[in-house]
Amino acid sequence: LKAVLAQTSFQCGLACLGRSVCGEIAAMAPFGESSRISVALGFGSTMGAGLEAELKRATFGSTIEVPQDAMLAIMQASQNCKDRREIMQHLHGCLASSSSSLWRRVYLGLLVLEELLRKGSPEVV
Repeated sequence: LKAVLAQTSFQCGLACLGRSVCGEIAAMAPFGESSRISVALGFGSTMGAGLEAELKRATFGSTIEVPQDAMLAIMQASQNCKDRREIMQHLHGCLASSSSSLWRRVYLGLLVLEELLRKGSPEVV
């Protein structure tokens, strides 16, 4: 268990170190291109603070389908260590809902989790 935690901490540290280097590279990009460069280099998400909004849009819907653009944004964000943690905390909240009136939230949370396991970052597993 200690080895797994150490490896995860090491990987997260590398991602954070890489993000600072990525920030320097992105700062040199033309206006509006920095987030695309961050994602292309594998650091950061395209949304930043918008991840929470995408998660809510995906799991608080009145239908039983997750919007594809929200799902894609979540999959991309799962490549970032900090975003991955936010995603998992949000899904935990969805799956912990015990009220029967919130069944859609639980169901949509399961759909997002299933997609993360299929197409998200390998570190999710």
